[in-house]
Amino acid sequence: GDFVTLEFTATGDDGTVGAASEYLVRYSGSPILTENDWDLATPASVSATPQVSGTPESIVATGFDFSTDYHLAIKAVDDAFNISDVSNSVATTTLGPPVIDVATDMIEFTAEVGETDSQTFSVGNTGEGDLTYSVSLADAPATAALHAQRYAAGEAARLAAAPAPV
Repeated sequence: GDFVTLEFTATGDDGTVGAASEYLVRYSGSPILTENDWDLATPASVSATPQVSGTPESIVATGFDFSTDYHLAIKAVDDAFNISDVSNSVATTTLGPPVIDVATDMIEFTAEVGETDSQTFSVGNTGEGDLTYSVSLADAPATAALHAQRYAAGEAARLAAAPAPV
């Protein structure tokens, strides 16, 4: 998908003691092996709270393109703002985009005053990446009122244009 999960063993604040203050992650289309490579690489957006040294660490970097090859590297920062050397460079390919699969039947109903109806639909993901979606009816009352006004106006115009009975 549009994110990469990096898993490694946490480093400490002072070597193997404590926890780092933060992690810096950068990515590139080429391996990040030197400080110059690091400087040329793009900073990644990460949200992580470093764990205690020696424990498993998992951080998620976001903002990547789907189906793309990347090289990533990490630097740790301690509480005195000392920055570590560049970590080993890892290569990965992000997953392809999600593909939404929705039942093709149209959902339609008419509810008379005081009636209710319920409809179901099915949503699936046939792609490689995660699918996040929402259905909002936040404007439904206003939209329904607008349609009702248009219907009433159209009905009134139709009746006004009808010929008088003979």
